[in-house]
Amino acid sequence: MGLITWSDETYEVQYAGETITLLPKEYALFQYLYTWKNRTFSRENLLDRVWPLEDPTDRTIDDHIYRLRKKLAKWSHLLTIDTVRKVGYRLTWKVHQPPKPSTLNRDFSESIHKMLSTYHGMGMGAAMQTLSKHQEVLGFQMDPFYAIYLRFISGDFAWFIEDKTAPMPEKLFYLPSVLHDGNRHP
Repeated sequence: MGLITWSDETYEVQYAGETITLLPKEYALFQYLYTWKNRTFSRENLLDRVWPLEDPTDRTIDDHIYRLRKKLAKWSHLLTIDTVRKVGYRLTWKVHQPPKPSTLNRDFSESIHKMLSTYHGMGMGAAMQTLSKHQEVLGFQMDPFYAIYLRFISGDFAWFIEDKTAPMPEKLFYLPSVLHDGNRHP
């Protein structure tokens, strides 16, 4: 169901690491509106869909919408539940920038690091460099070891001398190769 994750057991919804706990009927109502986002429903339609074997009043919908709006207020950049005069309600999905993948899936960053390790083991420096160049888009931060390693395999030897941010012991590992290459290429 898109970017929001649903837990039918706990009636929790999650987006970008934020969890909102709903009451069972709030959860059912929100899930129905979300499934049919940007579509308007009358109170009667919603009563039939969310309370099919019950006989609640129109006010039940209004009360649940009110509580949903309050609980979902922190996601107002993402969606709103709008009142459509003389018709009913609509969940409006707003155009937005998606969150970084690492926010959507906490395992994503770990998967990227496993890929880097695999690519490293297979000698696929170009694939590692591609991942490195797209860190911001992919939403992960390069491990310091690989950041230095990629500088080395790309031949950025001046960086080894000029950079003051990388840990010296890690840079020293590559120093013999850098000096050897430096002597070979005057």
